[in-house]
Amino acid sequence: MNIGDKRTQYIILGAIAGCAALFLLLQFLILPSLASWKEMSAKTEEMRQELFEMRKVIQLRPEVSLQIESAKTAVKSLAANIPLPVLGNYLLGMEESIWNCTNGTDAVIVSIADNNVMELPPANKTFRLYRVRVQVQSGLDDYARLVKNIHGVNPLCSISGINIAARENTPQVHEISFIVSWLVWSDPAKRPGFLMEVVK
Repeated sequence: MNIGDKRTQYIILGAIAGCAALFLLLQFLILPSLASWKEMSAKTEEMRQELFEMRKVIQLRPEVSLQIESAKTAVKSLAANIPLPVLGNYLLGMEESIWNCTNGTDAVIVSIADNNVMELPPANKTFRLYRVRVQVQSGLDDYARLVKNIHGVNPLCSISGINIAARENTPQVHEISFIVSWLVWSDPAKRPGFLMEVVK
């Protein structure tokens, strides 16, 4: 074997060794580093996006706080029309409210009695309807004023089940019965906490 052949063999072996070294370098150093860099880039981008979102939330916080306070004020205003039990009883407060509504009318209340408590659709666990039956002796104009007064005191209440019967010898005055329904909390103790805050 001459020197030229040996040199060729060394060159071929060197090329093979170089290729093997390059392969090993790519396989065990460059490719893992590239994968790690891609993973780190993705994580960095994700963290940058999260940081951007958090900054947006922080910037919006004063506006969101104002919206929350505004919503609370609106809910408190409506909740003022949802009666709470008096000594564990709704009828006491509601009876007084209806009696006061006869002011300015000639309607005469004969009786106010519990009718029932009506459950609302199953999706609504927060409220129920407390209903009383009211019997009055009244002309139609005075009855209309009485109804207007009841709604004026509590715009969330409703009137239904109206029954009007004539009275002998008093064609201007009728026997009228009707149901007044109030929206009440299913469990007053579980109403939103901010409604139970004591104003200082």
